[in-house]
Amino acid sequence: YIIGAYFGDASISFYEYKYRIRLKVIDKEFVEAFARALEDIGANYRVGYENNPTRSDRWYVESTNKFLYMFLKQPKERLFEIAKEYPKEFLRGLFDSEGCVYLEPTNKKVSYVSIHNYDLEVLEFSKGLLASLGIHSKIRLSKKAGTPVMIRGEQYFYKNNLYELRIYRIESVKKFAREVGFTISRKQNKLEEWLKYKFTNVQKYTR
Repeated sequence: YIIGAYFGDASISFYEYKYRIRLKVIDKEFVEAFARALEDIGANYRVGYENNPTRSDRWYVESTNKFLYMFLKQPKERLFEIAKEYPKEFLRGLFDSEGCVYLEPTNKKVSYVSIHNYDLEVLEFSKGLLASLGIHSKIRLSKKAGTPVMIRGEQYFYKNNLYELRIYRIESVKKFAREVGFTISRKQNKLEEWLKYKFTNVQKYTR
């Protein structure tokens, strides 16, 4: 789970002789899940809340642990090998970080679960793990490097290509909900809302 989150929102840093692992997000449930994962491997941690006038207020959890820092600093191929042993946990950490459930307001049939990441290798690895669980997905280029984007009224440009992994087949979404899912309730509730809609309409049209 920690590895999955590390390829998403979590980060590591070395500052003033401290080896720090940190996750800062808007969802308290995500922070609590990451804290439990740290606790499970014997890492001390602290949880807090930051008020930020320029961005959304955020929860954070951090740990100063040299062993974990050095572990995560390994080549990602080594982390992939470890993640293969725990595919569901890795995917849950990654989807809690990067995942979303898109529901088209006017046509819920055009809906899907997806994650975005700049690292194509991470998405290709995740695609393989999903396939091992019987979950079909596709990867596409979402934003090309140089594409403009407005953030809080300021124009920026993507420095690198941004890729998207998308799960859209109904049976695969159903398997994803059962085998992986989200820790974050607002995402999980949205996923269940879509599945309820899909299966209600499937039954309606097959009667």
